[in-house]
Amino acid sequence: MLGRYRLAPTGVNAILQGPPSVLEAFQAAFVRLLQAPPYNIPAPSVDWKLGDLRPDLPLGSQSFPDLKVQKVKEIVSYLNPPASAPLPPPPDSVPVSRLSPSEWHLLLSSPSSSTVLLDVRNLYESNIGLFCAPGAKTLRPPLRKFSDFDSGYWDSIGEQLEGKDVLMYCTGGVRCDAVLPHLAAWKRSGGEGGVRSLGLLEGGICRYLEAYGVQEGEGGEGGEGTKGEASGVQEGKGGAGGNGDSRFLGKNFVFDPRRHDPQVSSSLAAIGTCVACEAPWDDYDHGGGHQDFGETRCDKCRVLILVCATWRERQG
Repeated sequence: MLGRYRLAPTGVNAILQGPPSVLEAFQAAFVRLLQAPPYNIPAPSVDWKLGDLRPDLPLGSQSFPDLKVQKVKEIVSYLNPPASAPLPPPPDSVPVSRLSPSEWHLLLSSPSSSTVLLDVRNLYESNIGLFCAPGAKTLRPPLRKFSDFDSGYWDSIGEQLEGKDVLMYCTGGVRCDAVLPHLAAWKRSGGEGGVRSLGLLEGGICRYLEAYGVQEGEGGEGGEGTKGEASGVQEGKGGAGGNGDSRFLGKNFVFDPRRHDPQVSSSLAAIGTCVACEAPWDDYDHGGGHQDFGETRCDKCRVLILVCATWRERQG
């Protein structure tokens, strides 16, 4: 078994690779561990997500080299530096709904005029895939890493959040749980209040695409979305075709050697663009794994950037 395993006082988060029989044995052993002393949890709450390898890459190009276990203070760091004490639960004045993929899909199919989508992932993740809903804006924080979030960000987009029904999502749901108490407690500086309600996609994009995505290579009719301003706002016209009229457009970025989940949107069109020529492009790894042909990063901040094949060839 290979991968990365993060252990914190509040729980664990892991990306593991191996034969199905090995992963199934690990799942069973992990549950038994939590049920036994000193934990004594009768029915442990573990959100297992099983995924496939990409069909377009050889095994060696999308495998971890080893297994690393890391002990950390928290699963994800919302602030940099992290807060010294945990926040209280969200106030009762802000209704919070945890939405199944089918409930999320229904809301995005016919959003109300007060609906705003909030992508709490890093910008390089949402550059290649995001949710869009007809008539609703998708807000994309300009994050290089999740700990870049700070309380000032909410005020910077306060007009777009105040009094709104905010639907929040991330890859698997962990980062939404970290943002939840902060955004629920936020009150706009100089304004009358905060958000009206919060909805979280349970299981994140991964779980949604299990129900409303297609396996990469199966095809589907492409939807369209209009590119937003540099502030990170995207207004969608929705996707069309594929399995269940998916409202997720593009690819789901993942933090393992695959780079994106092979369970993808039914839209075949790249929603990302080359930073040099603005041609459609969504491949950080230039047609292979990141070990094969290399990835492209900013030479100053080292963030991943999209550079199309034509521009790379032109530059030699």
